[in-house]
Amino acid sequence: MRKYLSIFVLAVLFLGCSQDESSDKNSNKMIKHEVKKSADKNEALICLDEDNKITCKLMTKRVNRDRDVEFEWASPNGKDDREREIVLPANHASIFDSRDKNGRAKGVWKVEVEIDDEEVSTTFTVQ
Repeated sequence: MRKYLSIFVLAVLFLGCSQDESSDKNSNKMIKHEVKKSADKNEALICLDEDNKITCKLMTKRVNRDRDVEFEWASPNGKDDREREIVLPANHASIFDSRDKNGRAKGVWKVEVEIDDEEVSTTFTVQ
């Protein structure tokens, strides 16, 4: 009897943990889903609102060399802009940059990403 009770308690704990994880995944919401896939574009930029931060992810095609990627964050008031260069390793297809929302200017932000002389951009609102 004790053996079955232990198994039952472990099963309940496991179910409770897995439900918490799924509710955390559902709390992330898409801010702007700008997928401009056309014949001449190989990039897509997606931004996610993750409670206390904004994460913007660039997706592109894989190539067999390292590439420089520049993220440019433009704030509504121009006082909180940021430029950041990151290396996308060879044979990787995505890279991201994130910013905390706390203390950020309210309004419409613009994120531009440059890779291989191509630019992709999107906007989102901090409320």
